Amino acid sequence: MTTHRPLLISNNIYHLYNKSIADEPIFNSLEDLKRILVLVDYYRYFQRIRLSKFYLLPSLMQKNYLNEIKLTKPLVEIFAFSFMPNHYHLLLKQQQDSGIKQFISNIQNSFSKSFNLIKKRSGSLFLHSFKSKRVVGKNTFIHICRYIHINHVTSRLIEFIN
Repeated sequence: MTTHRPLLISNNIYHLYNKSIADEPIFNSLEDLKRILVLVDYYRYFQRIRLSKFYLLPSLMQKNYLNEIKLTKPLVEIFAFSFMPNHYHLLLKQQQDSGIKQFISNIQNSFSKSFNLIKKRSGSLFLHSFKSKRVVGKNTFIHICRYIHINHVTSRLIEFIN
C-alpha cells in the first residue's frame, strides 16, 4: 500500500511534525538538543557537503564555506520549532522546490545516524519521514505558532512562572 504525500508548494507555510519509534526519548539531553539545533541551522540551506565532512575542514575553510552558503536562498524559512523528548514540531515556509523534503530528510537522517552511533543502537529512529499540514490564514498561523511555543509548558516539561 502506498502512502499519499501531499504536495509541498514553494512559498507556502507548513506545520511539520514527527515522532520517534515506540515513543523513545530522543531529544532528552542538552547534547541532543544542541545537535539537532546545529543540524537545523546547517541544513536549512542546500549543502554540497555533509555536516560530518564539514567538521573535518580547517576552520578558515569552514568559515569561508558558511559565508558562501549563507549568501544563497535557504531551502526553508523557520518561524517556530519545538523539540520535545519524543517528537518535534516545525513551522516552515518552503523557499525552494522540494526544500522541505530535502531539509527534513537531511536533519532526520543526520540526527538518526549520530544518535544511533552515540547510543549504540541501529535502525530507524523516526516513525515516518514526517507529517505536514498547510497553514492557511493569519489566525491559523498564530494558533500553530502559539501551540508550538507553549508545547513544553502544556506538556508540563517546564513550569511557567508569572
